Amino acid sequence: MKKKNISTATNIAGVRFDSCVFNASGVKDTTYEELEMLSKYSGATVMKSATLKERGANSEPWFHLIGKHDMTQSNGLHNHGHKTYITYSFALKEKYPGKKIIASSAGFSIKENVTMVKAFQKSAVDIVIVNCGCPNIEGKPILGYDFKQMKKLLRALKDIGPKPIGLKLPPYFDPAHWDTLSELILPSDISVLVCVNSLGNVLVIDPMTRRTVTRPKNGYAGLSGDKIGEVANANIHAFYTRLGNKVSIIGGGGIRDKLSAFERILAGADALEVGTALYRGNYKILSKIDCGVSEMLEYHGFNSIQEAKGQLLYI
Repeated sequence: MKKKNISTATNIAGVRFDSCVFNASGVKDTTYEELEMLSKYSGATVMKSATLKERGANSEPWFHLIGKHDMTQSNGLHNHGHKTYITYSFALKEKYPGKKIIASSAGFSIKENVTMVKAFQKSAVDIVIVNCGCPNIEGKPILGYDFKQMKKLLRALKDIGPKPIGLKLPPYFDPAHWDTLSELILPSDISVLVCVNSLGNVLVIDPMTRRTVTRPKNGYAGLSGDKIGEVANANIHAFYTRLGNKVSIIGGGGIRDKLSAFERILAGADALEVGTALYRGNYKILSKIDCGVSEMLEYHGFNSIQEAKGQLLYI
């Protein structure tokens, strides 16, 4: 149970959420029925990354569980198309008027992303995220690693509408990358970052059969779960220290309990997204982690997410 004087509410780009624990886009959020369940358990209803038109999944097997807390997957952006998610947004807002909704755009070009962001601006969603980190489309590069294209994207998204716009980013591994992208974000209209998407293009091999464990892209897939937790911490902290109050940060990457959740907050996250643990468990894991965050705030003498955010100590 939460202590009455401790709040896990948070603010993302001026939008208030009653809980800081969200589902990660791409996990149990494809159908309207799944989104309804998320509206009951998640601090925000985060919708599946949408393409312009409906898209099927990659050929099976496209996912593989690793140990107790990790997985690789190459789903290929299976979704119902952005117009369907716009319809879902109105239905969800009518049924759950107090629940905030986050849309996710995953266009195959800047033009497609602009088209979808403009459309979502006229929907019932509260925030629109552009997915720049998907590693699972055959023949398509990860947009977030092409800084020239990112610069063009940010220019195209400027003055596009009143709803906050954010980016879901891939993991970066060098300060030069954090510096470059931060310099692009500062003059832009971007007010939210999601750090991080799965670590792209890992190759899991079964040594006994000599085979890959997933089929698409000859086994190259996105890695998520515990194994990328520290990478997520670094990316959250790097952008928090560079961008400060310019952006709100939603931290993801291997959150499965109160300890991993609190790490992301200390690194600089305003909210949290749970993916692999939700996929491997059930919707109640979101409520459990929310209560765990409250326990960690109390343990360290904080009363809110805002008090704990970025309070990382260095040895």
